[in-house]
Amino acid sequence: MGNMYIDENIHNEAGFILAAYIYADSDLSSLVDSILLSNGLIPGVDEFKSSLTMKNSKVSIAIRDEIKVLITKTKVGLTVIASNKRETLGREILVGLKKIIHSNDLDNINVNIYIDEGIKFISHEELESDLINCRFHYNQDSKLIKGIQVADCAAHTMSIILKCALGLLSKKIRINEPGVYENHEVDLGFELWTSLRWHFFHKGNKYTIDDFENGRVDSEEFCTVDTGPYSVHIAESCTDKLHSVVNSEFGKMYLGCIH
Repeated sequence: MGNMYIDENIHNEAGFILAAYIYADSDLSSLVDSILLSNGLIPGVDEFKSSLTMKNSKVSIAIRDEIKVLITKTKVGLTVIASNKRETLGREILVGLKKIIHSNDLDNINVNIYIDEGIKFISHEELESDLINCRFHYNQDSKLIKGIQVADCAAHTMSIILKCALGLLSKKIRINEPGVYENHEVDLGFELWTSLRWHFFHKGNKYTIDDFENGRVDSEEFCTVDTGPYSVHIAESCTDKLHSVVNSEFGKMYLGCIH
């Protein structure tokens, strides 16, 4: 049985709300518990919250970074709506969920859907009826359903990527890990994007190694996959600019080497 965890980040100052979907074949609770315990926290009492201030908190930063690693063991999707349409969030989350379930053939298996508390749903029965193999768990406490903490981290990470792409946040970070960018400063949004790009739902592309070797397609096309049809739902409430930027950042993913 699969597990889908859903949580949102609200950014009124940026004009959007972003909900993240985290899909895993197994329950993530024990993995999150291990992260919390290794950092001196008590699972079920303490939890990771992206809204907590990270500055000068070594424990919070360590937990965030370990949960980011945990995200790499999952598949990721997102829904974006305009922040002034918060009352539509629940419905749009279900529209996005339906897209992800159907386009990735997850409707052939049983999936538990865990949705964070506080997200309001109105008239959701019609959308649920199209997801007959999904078992819905609304208004869940993230201290108890620990995978929601992973969705929270993913929602925050994608929100920062989006804010950077919208020109609302500009920050450089220095890369200390060995590799091409070691000791270089890079944009925060770029660094976060590289950490997530492999983990969105997709179905590859139509090109073969023969296409590449014979020059029928260049390296960028060969290494780029469509993620929009499988991972991304953009609500009609989004402005044209927001829609365009979300699609640009998350609608396709380059999976090749970055030099």
